[in-house]
Amino acid sequence: MADLSGRRGATALDRRPDGARAGSPRLRPTRHSSGSGHRTDRGQLGVRHRRSTTYILTTIATLIGLIVLSGCGGESSPSASSTTAAPTAPPTNVVWTSFAGVKVPAADEGPRNNRYQSVPTGYARTGAGAALAAISATIRMSVADDNTWPRVVGTLVAPSEARDQWSVNRVQISITQPVPKDKAPRVIGYTVESFTPDKATIGIVDRQSDDSLTKTTTTVKWVVSGDWLLELPPVDNTTNRVQALDAPPASMIHLPESN
Repeated sequence: MADLSGRRGATALDRRPDGARAGSPRLRPTRHSSGSGHRTDRGQLGVRHRRSTTYILTTIATLIGLIVLSGCGGESSPSASSTTAAPTAPPTNVVWTSFAGVKVPAADEGPRNNRYQSVPTGYARTGAGAALAAISATIRMSVADDNTWPRVVGTLVAPSEARDQWSVNRVQISITQPVPKDKAPRVIGYTVESFTPDKATIGIVDRQSDDSLTKTTTTVKWVVSGDWLLELPPVDNTTNRVQALDAPPASMIHLPESN
């Protein structure tokens, strides 16, 4: 993986936001075997001096004290109903946009507004809409540069104490360059862990540049403004929501390959 320590503006990455020196133990995911047992992946999944594929999925976890996305946020609309589409119905007419070197899916289910801009919004109140919103917000808050991240987080993440803490920790590092093309992960699909018209838990499945697979569990909530916002977990939540996989989940909803 490429070292960013020599990259201009990246010197703040010489230390982790929690004050530990580079080289300190990092978050390790649980690898679930396809057989009867399981083993622990010894690969490090913490913030490093590189915009690696693993970094995309775990920057947020390290920034908020080794916590990944889930959590609590804004109020939901009490009366709006979901469409008749099943939560597992795949998105239609998927296209791929790019943000900071990472491909982001878009489809008929969203985003409707600013699709090719830094902060797109407007997703359908369906399983596919929730998944597209979760994927977009997760990628964008992970890799947004120093000038862009305040608007990304302020628009796409539900207000909470956890969001405030994430922002405090984010200013301690500097990101000035996009993810190198050969290091960017590729979203290959997602799982719908749970869904209601007001809240959804989505597992984002990525293939990393070394061909390994990870699943990041995220949560989005429908808010009164009429959109899905990403929720961060409470600041004292230590649940590891990044898992290494041996194979794509059987229930994964596949996305077409990005061009």
